[in-house]
Parts: sequence; C-alpha cells; structure tokens
Amino acid sequence: MRNLIRIHCKRFWFRWETFAVTMLNLLLAVICFLAASFLYESGSIRNNEFFSIMRVTTIISVAFTLAAVIFIEINTLATGAIRNSLIAGYTKTQVFLSKFIAVGVFSIVQGTLFLLPPMFANKWIDLPVQYVVSMLLVYIAVSCIAMTVCLVSDRPTIYVVVCIGCLIGLMFGGRLIAVDLSRSRYSYIDIEQGTLVTVDNMWYVSSPKREILEHCIRFNPVQPIEDYCVWYFENINSIRFSIDNMKRAEGEVQSEVEKEKAQLVLKEIEDKYQLYMKRMQLFPIYQTVFLLLLAGGGAVIFRKRNIK
Repeated sequence: MRNLIRIHCKRFWFRWETFAVTMLNLLLAVICFLAASFLYESGSIRNNEFFSIMRVTTIISVAFTLAAVIFIEINTLATGAIRNSLIAGYTKTQVFLSKFIAVGVFSIVQGTLFLLPPMFANKWIDLPVQYVVSMLLVYIAVSCIAMTVCLVSDRPTIYVVVCIGCLIGLMFGGRLIAVDLSRSRYSYIDIEQGTLVTVDNMWYVSSPKREILEHCIRFNPVQPIEDYCVWYFENINSIRFSIDNMKRAEGEVQSEVEKEKAQLVLKEIEDKYQLYMKRMQLFPIYQTVFLLLLAGGGAVIFRKRNIK
C-alpha cells in the first residue's frame, strides 16, 4: 500500500491543476503576509480590514484546493487509473484508503503554503498551533469529501456539484446555529424599585437541545473557518476588553442592585467566551473523528462499486 500511496502522490505533483492551485495559494499567502505586516496592529480592536482579507482569502484557498482535487480525481477515473490499480492486485479498500491519504497529504501541503507565511508576518493570533491544525484539517476534510464523492458515485460530476452545495450549506448553517447558541439568556435586564428584574429571552436555546446543537456544530468540517475568521479574529480583543471593564465596574459600583446586574452581565460575557474557546479547543478532535468515519464509510461503499 505504501507504493500505491507514493504513486497517487506523484500523480498529484505532475498535474497542471496542482501547479495552478499552488501558485494561487502562494499568491494569497503573499497578500495575507503584506496585510498582516501593514494593516494589523497588535492589541487593537480595529483590525477588521485585515481579518476580512484573511477570511476571504481562506475561503478562496480552500475552494480552489477543493476544485483541484475534483478535477484530478475525475481525470483519474476517466483514464482508468483506478482500474489499473485493481488489475495490479490491490484491493478496493487499499485503493480507496491510499487515495484518501494522498489527498490528505496534498491538502496539507496546499494549506501550509497558504497559512504559514501570514503566521510569520506578525503575531496576529495567540493560538497559532491550534489555529493551523484546525485549518489544515478543514483542507483535508473538504478535499477528502470531494474525493470520496468522486470515487463512490457513478456520476461524479453531478454528485460533486451536490457535494459543493452541501458544503456551502454547512458553512451558512453552522453560522446560524452559532448565532442561536450565542444568544443571551435574558432579553433585557432592568432595575425597578430597587430590585433587579430579568426577563427570559424567548430565543435562548436551552438544554438538551443546546448540547445537541453544540455537538453538531463541532462535527461541521468547515465550522473552524466561521469560528476563527468571523468570531475569534474580529471579537476576541473587544470581548476581553469588555470583561476587564465589567470586572472594574463591578468593583466600583456601590449599589447592591447595580453590582448584581454587573455580575450577571459579566457571567453572560464569560460564558459566551468560554463556549467559543472550548469549541475551538475541541475542533481538531471532532475533525479527526469525522475524517476517520469518512474514510471507513467511504471504503465500505467503494468496495461495492463496480469499476468499469
């Protein structure tokens, strides 16, 4: 199987699609490198231009890496390379898993080309290892999903289009779920006649639905793009600033009601912060489990496919 993996990897390196997506990722890396060098200000809460560039370029990089994998895999099927491997004595499971690994290696290389230059340009994130690992797993998951769809379906072109639509749906669906889970428990907090009055937010997602949605969002293979590029990058400094201000205000107020209100607001901000931080810590674990399930399920389905 080692030789089979080597053959698949060599097939990637000598394709025009590989050259094109490599040049694109290097170009995007240069753009992000320059943006990090000239636009980002450490500790500032006004870095939205840089974060917008990172988000757009990340989505473009992942999308074009996905496209390169699709074109290469469809060409591989058309030229009969899969059938030749079976004729050579390899089992369908070996063929599928070797291609799965080769696509994973290809995705890691492309993701590294894009991610590492901006990381060295400036310290614009305080979770560099965690961020890089999660984003590389996004590249692997998206590319391996496309590869699996190509291999297990009789009409790869049609199913790949459906697959891309599902990935886009997962991206937007993950955003909607994240918004629901981040809603405050109370719609407003008010003070009446020296007592604190809280009103439950009717849109707040309570248990056990909350835990179910949280697990779903962690299994979403493209969710790290949303949580890092939209939430963490743009909001982390302002949230930490808000927490510090609320702690300071809690110590300065003299009224018991005002202090209770400050404590309640502070707890909600900290709960939201901890929710996202825990989710980002667990992303690599859930992504790895997702890839293992995808590899196992894809291998079982591919064994039943009639290769013509």
